[in-house]
Amino acid sequence: MSEVFGRIILERKSQWLNRLKSYRVEIDGNEAGKVSNGTAEAFEVPGGNHTIACKVNWCSSNNYDFELKPGETVYLTVKSGMKYFWPVYAVFFSTLLVRVLYKKNLSEQVNWVTSGIMFACALYFLYFITIGRKQYLKVEKDTKNIFAS
Repeated sequence: MSEVFGRIILERKSQWLNRLKSYRVEIDGNEAGKVSNGTAEAFEVPGGNHTIACKVNWCSSNNYDFELKPGETVYLTVKSGMKYFWPVYAVFFSTLLVRVLYKKNLSEQVNWVTSGIMFACALYFLYFITIGRKQYLKVEKDTKNIFAS
């Protein structure tokens, strides 16, 4: 009796963050392939319960558990888990620019405030590469795919 397979379509939207790196795709703990920036990959797997995760460098995504029926296609998407990357990035470098351009004219109080803002921004980035490294990427059901039912 031969196994009947289903298909997983994993889409990676084009994003500036990690654009040069391919994400390694693991299905049920085994490396199944890679997905590049702005592409989608298809993976054939037997029907049943499965877990998928993506990794880049030492960071990874959540484990996404799903059931795949034989002959079914499941549409998933992977993206950066750093939801506030651009706002935090803008605040950090704006504050840095203020400190550099006005370093002679800043009062001690303003100097402390700008230091605190930059420190808070740095903590956001450090969280995702240390403690939150398993939330650096996010795998979820692709509800915007026109072929998904």
